[in-house]
Amino acid sequence: MVSEGDELPNPSTVVRYVGLNQMEHYGDNVVGPLPTAFEGRATDDSLSVTWCEYFVGHPDHQLRCAIETIRSSMNVKRKACFCVARTDDLAAAGATFGRAPRAVYLPVPRNDAHAGIYDVMPADLEAITEGELKLLELLAREAWSRFLTREMADALPLAQCEKSPDVS
Repeated sequence: MVSEGDELPNPSTVVRYVGLNQMEHYGDNVVGPLPTAFEGRATDDSLSVTWCEYFVGHPDHQLRCAIETIRSSMNVKRKACFCVARTDDLAAAGATFGRAPRAVYLPVPRNDAHAGIYDVMPADLEAITEGELKLLELLAREAWSRFLTREMADALPLAQCEKSPDVS
């Protein structure tokens, strides 16, 4: 049973909304996230994500429910993307740089499936160290390399989006 403030089961799948300006392009094609997509905001102590397994169902249904939750909780731009990662991949990337990333269940108003990823963001966004930049690059290249455009997200099967009985 996962309660507010608990670490997510590992592995879990998480989704992050990423604006088009934080995605790499090759011509008109989006090819993946830029490292800046995972810097977070100076006012936050964790990287904001939505936890897919909060929802019951097939993984594609869970992913679609997480995306619909993001869409209903914030102003999602038409050309934005949704980056997907597994918590074990985030942990492995962080461990490469002596960090211990962890995903914590932190529901917020309008997003009951919200979680925070700790120990991946730079300590000071105004003075990112070389090691922190390399970690962000690794996260973008490997841990968060799966992404969905609006069209790809809309092609996922739509589900009922019910809360898992494993979440309190």
